[in-house]
Amino acid sequence: MKNTLTSIIIDDEHIATQNLALALESFCPEIKNTGIAHSLLDGVQLIKKEQPKIVFLDISLTSDETGFDLLELFPNRDFFVIFVTAHAEFGLQAIKHKAFDYILKPINYKELISVVQDVKRTIEKQNLKERDFEKVIPIPSLDGTYLIKPSDILYCEADGSYTRFKLTDIKTLILSKSIKHAEELLNDKQFLRIHRSFIINVNKVNKLHFQDGGYVEINSKDIPISKNQTDVLKKIFLT
Repeated sequence: MKNTLTSIIIDDEHIATQNLALALESFCPEIKNTGIAHSLLDGVQLIKKEQPKIVFLDISLTSDETGFDLLELFPNRDFFVIFVTAHAEFGLQAIKHKAFDYILKPINYKELISVVQDVKRTIEKQNLKERDFEKVIPIPSLDGTYLIKPSDILYCEADGSYTRFKLTDIKTLILSKSIKHAEELLNDKQFLRIHRSFIINVNKVNKLHFQDGGYVEINSKDIPISKNQTDVLKKIFLT
């Protein structure tokens, strides 16, 4: 279906997840639910695997785990959080964790439909804004100059006197200049040179590993971290 949005459900109550999945299927056909998790760990893994646009999240996951604990593991998340919970008293805390909305159990299906429509309108506005206003970066390559959006760049890798730009569509562009020149082109806070041979888009990092020299993972690529950049990355992602 055109304009389908993907979602996942994270809730420790099996019946609740089944009811919500059925409600989405019945009343919100524009939502494709791609997975269900019943714990914090499974929820984290499912988010990383499916990369959903919407996460329907319960506040109480287990006796010692909460949905708030899960969100703290995604400080730079690019998905919308809709709390579906029986706990009305956590509304303010949900706002502080930048939840999009808050639905109380038992689910009122009209309210669910309304929230989903609100998400759709918000995404449409964001997409329009990105199309209209996102700057492009001119990359002089071997066969011409490409105009690339910053959000389409995963990372850059030095290749002698050239630089390889790895893009989200799996394409690779060869900049006919050094990585130092690439660093000047990517003069934006979302890009960081974490190694003499690599510049990354910090918004595309999937995994951090600070032991044994350290690396970040972007699109299944392990990219080494220079020692002097470890603290910078920790400040970006862990504080």
